Amino acid sequence: MKTKHTFLTITFILSLFSGFTQTLTTSNLPIVILTTTGGDISLATTANMKIVYNGVGQTNNVAGPFNNYNGQIGVKVADFPDRNFQKLSLKIRLQTAGGVANPQSLAGMPSDEDWILHAAYNDKTLMRDALAYKLANKMGIYAPKTKFVEVMIDGLYEGVYTLEETIKPKANRLNITAIQPSSTTGNALTGGYVLKLDYKSDDIGYFWNSSHANGCITAIDTLQIAYPKAANQQTVQNNYIQQYITNFENGLYANNFDNVTGARKYADLSSFSNYFILSELGKNPDAYRVNTYFYKDLDNNNGKLKMSGVGSYSFALGNAPNLACTAYETEGWSYQDNLSCGTSWGLPMPFWWNKLMEDIQFVDDTRDRWKTLHGTFLVADSINAMIDVMAAELAVPQTRNFDRWSTLLTINDGNFFIPHGNTYAGEISYLKTWLQNRITVLDDQMNTLGHFIQPYSFSKLCGGLDGTLRSFSGFGLLYDWKKGSTPISSDAQIGTDGAGTYSLNVTISGDNPCVITLPSRVVTVIPAGQNATGKSGNWEDATTWTCGDVPVATDRAVLSVGHIVKLSTQVKVIGVDFKQNAQLKYINTTAKVSF
Repeated sequence: MKTKHTFLTITFILSLFSGFTQTLTTSNLPIVILTTTGGDISLATTANMKIVYNGVGQTNNVAGPFNNYNGQIGVKVADFPDRNFQKLSLKIRLQTAGGVANPQSLAGMPSDEDWILHAAYNDKTLMRDALAYKLANKMGIYAPKTKFVEVMIDGLYEGVYTLEETIKPKANRLNITAIQPSSTTGNALTGGYVLKLDYKSDDIGYFWNSSHANGCITAIDTLQIAYPKAANQQTVQNNYIQQYITNFENGLYANNFDNVTGARKYADLSSFSNYFILSELGKNPDAYRVNTYFYKDLDNNNGKLKMSGVGSYSFALGNAPNLACTAYETEGWSYQDNLSCGTSWGLPMPFWWNKLMEDIQFVDDTRDRWKTLHGTFLVADSINAMIDVMAAELAVPQTRNFDRWSTLLTINDGNFFIPHGNTYAGEISYLKTWLQNRITVLDDQMNTLGHFIQPYSFSKLCGGLDGTLRSFSGFGLLYDWKKGSTPISSDAQIGTDGAGTYSLNVTISGDNPCVITLPSRVVTVIPAGQNATGKSGNWEDATTWTCGDVPVATDRAVLSVGHIVKLSTQVKVIGVDFKQNAQLKYINTTAKVSF
């Protein structure tokens, strides 16, 4: 997400002369020293960079020796969601004095010329990116390696940063074949491409709009080629990858998920399951649409589309501004964010994810993958241990960082919350608690992922059994599901193969024994899409709703953040979700909502 600041450069310059006196002498973290010619890193195109790094567990001195890097860099403000804050994230390129790429290993990470210095200005733990990336790599998703560092710029201490890899095709980064300008025919043309969903930036070359919108959200996502870089992009390559992704999107949109002509012909959906789980674990409002990477390798190297390259998590994991709607809450799904927040503050969610929820196999595979991960390291104790290691590493440097930047004790532009105990330890505790609660919620939500059948409630049958047919696992139950007049399943719980009506006969034999046959009942498929308000207004007014029509009995109505909806009649819906400060007001005695 992006925040608008008209006087960014002025504010930044003033901060340099605000009487700040924090100095840095030694650190347990690598020390990065940047020197520009003009005294303003936000305007610099080149700078000198020195890095002191004596190894893991060793003390580093600001006076040197500059044993990890000492030379010229190209530098620009990084295209991160927090790019408009005073503490700037930077994209750097190691280069010779003549401007030639100069790849080197930094802070123990594999050699390359392209790096990010991520400021994490709004993240009071300073570790959300690093934590998310470590979890991603454990899940089998490529994400950048990271190292915490302390930074000096033009003689002034600027705080704790995260030194991060950039995402590019390379054996020690995203391990796919890097496409060359000469790769214009045959198998060579088929990979490797790195693609991106994001705001359009100055250094992106070829881009195009998605083939389809997300339901009634009219905004269209922009797809971009991140690699090959703009200067090396060839028209035949651009056309090839655009058509390939269009074929994938057309398969999704048509609910064709097979591997012969449909979505699976073009995409490895297991990587989409992994990405979905990590994004939802962090309740990341920027996932799916901002700083979102995916890639395609050569056809002869399993070259289907795969999700990868986790974006920024500074605004995730319970740390989101009010602008991000309900992203700080542990309940709900991020992929449905447009339904309650619209697109006024950012890019729309791609239609991909709602469509994937209509694929029974994808839903089942994602649920199974969650169970596997939740049964191993996606549990509170394991994640807390990772947090504790990073918190210990940052214990002393964080005090200097928050002396330099007062964000620990304030509600800043990127943090909605009242400070947690006014301490770093309080922020760490909050992160742990939020994650523990989110894991619990997510474990429950996975049971109702995607389309599902409305619960068929029953009680006091035979031996006093109570429950619903979605969750009850009693003995001697025989199921007869039909879609229309066609038998489809004898399982207790089923997915769906599209919208429609489903009927069920159940024979229950109890302990007595007794046998009861329930009459056929029509149940409604709950759609993945929902109808959300776009403004305050009357329920009966179609313009109140983002889809341009009033919710019907098969809809779940969503009252978006701060919206006040007035009801004067009787309506029936599947359910009503209230977002932050939303209200439903009955304006007469006949008004009623039933489910």
